[in-house]
Amino acid sequence: MTAQRVALLTLLSVGLWAAPQARAQELGGGPAASDCYLTFEGITETSPRTVACFDGSSCDADHTVNQSCTFPVSVCVYGKDPVAGCTPATVTKLTGAKFLTNLPTLPASAAACGMPNSVVVPLKKKGSKFKPGKKKIMMTAITDGGHPKKDVDKFKLVCMPPAGGPVPGNRDFTVAYNAQNPNGSHFFTSYVNGASVDSDFAGVLHLTAGTPGADGVASLTIAQDSYIHFKDIGGGAECIKFLAAPSQGKLDCDGGTPVGTVQTQDSMGTGPNGPTTSTFEQGGPGRPGDGYVRTMVEAVTCAGVLGIPGGCPGGLPNNADDCAVPGKIDYSKAFMFDMAITTGSATATVLNPRQNNPATITRTGQPFDCQAFTGSGGPGVLVAPFILSDVSFGGQTFDTANVMQITE
Repeated sequence: MTAQRVALLTLLSVGLWAAPQARAQELGGGPAASDCYLTFEGITETSPRTVACFDGSSCDADHTVNQSCTFPVSVCVYGKDPVAGCTPATVTKLTGAKFLTNLPTLPASAAACGMPNSVVVPLKKKGSKFKPGKKKIMMTAITDGGHPKKDVDKFKLVCMPPAGGPVPGNRDFTVAYNAQNPNGSHFFTSYVNGASVDSDFAGVLHLTAGTPGADGVASLTIAQDSYIHFKDIGGGAECIKFLAAPSQGKLDCDGGTPVGTVQTQDSMGTGPNGPTTSTFEQGGPGRPGDGYVRTMVEAVTCAGVLGIPGGCPGGLPNNADDCAVPGKIDYSKAFMFDMAITTGSATATVLNPRQNNPATITRTGQPFDCQAFTGSGGPGVLVAPFILSDVSFGGQTFDTANVMQITE
């Protein structure tokens, strides 16, 4: 197995078999003993009784900078998810928040949710500037036999103007993981027919965009060495280091530059694998704000799955910060491979896979906003293709095509 495939196996082992750690949920406040009677799913509390989202970011369901945020709010009853100190009770009635029309069927003596409600919260315009917009949600669940009898929930949805300022400048792309957000950070694989398999990866990609030229195209690179931290099912951990040099790429503020990337390998069935090839600036003209970065990556696995002997002299890293501590990780022992990160389409295809069924996958990211690029939390979803051949797990050997998607 080549060094590139070993490094990618580390990534896939985390994506396929690590347990999700996060949950999108708002409890709405009130006594803990009744907090499970009524919950709101599909949204994540950012501060007590507040769900805040930047216009156009991954938590905005329309994924567009359009002076509003769309919150996908599902109303759930009878302890859809466990809440410490609360015993579910039969919910017989819901009152309040009449604009939430998709409700679970009542009475409910088992966990139930209504379909998501698309709640649009517009920004407030003051002169030529936009200010945060807010919408309050107040709803009460009434039970039969619950102690206490009611769960009174109050919280607010807050739509924030797009984060950051215009290019040129730096973007700290803080990788976030949320198991319940299908448009958030996920690992998609042909092994399960293109479905997502999730892990608890996190870290920061430090990006920098140059000044756009007359054609609207700016350079896009890794501003400084950046680190992503993974955990594997064997109790180990991985440090993935994205090198600032020799990263190179483009950010097209006006659109028109193809930014897709394609990775291909001929597995030749059970025979020796052919080389993995990557191509860049593929596909049709890009959208305004589309961009890509190509960089080299050093991957060190510590104990667990595919641990590198001597790779972690400072002990098991617990987070991305540990990956950057001098002396803790020995990157001279790392596996190295190419990586293309793009807001456009990322395609991975294995030709003649050993399992004799198709191994191809395509995902498309979301463009940056050149007027709200700098800082963090602005629009943009990045995707990257990975090919992993001759994977042995659970008594099987197979080839996979994969795409990692990361959001803030």
